[in-house]
Amino acid sequence: MKFFVLSLLLVSAFGVQAQQHKDRPRIEDMHAKKWAELSAKAKLTEQEKTVVYPVFMEYEDAVWKLFKQNREVMKSLRNKKDDASLNYEEINNKYIEQEVKQIELLQEYHKKLTKILAPRKLFDYYLAERVYKRQLLQNMPPHLQKK
Repeated sequence: MKFFVLSLLLVSAFGVQAQQHKDRPRIEDMHAKKWAELSAKAKLTEQEKTVVYPVFMEYEDAVWKLFKQNREVMKSLRNKKDDASLNYEEINNKYIEQEVKQIELLQEYHKKLTKILAPRKLFDYYLAERVYKRQLLQNMPPHLQKK
């Protein structure tokens, strides 16, 4: 009987953990949703979609990789037990380095897109991207919003 109860508890715990992990969106799904929104709102033609999509994914993957690297660095710095052992100069420099790298990625993305899309179409694309980001922020769950 004890074995049965213990087994039931373990299965339940794993089920809850799997459900919580399942509720988190996959990065591939997030990219697909963003691409669908951007390409529709910018009214990209099928030919433009075919050419822009690889550039979009290259940029998204690079930004996500940069975000993950920065998150790991910041997590390791936060895990230090005492505040006195933190090197705030290093933390600040890492933050600025990450911001600069992200801007460099954006500049490269822009250069590639200017070779593909007409200026007006590129403006519409960027506008769609800003609207998408604004909607994400507005629809953010309350527990994730800053107070």
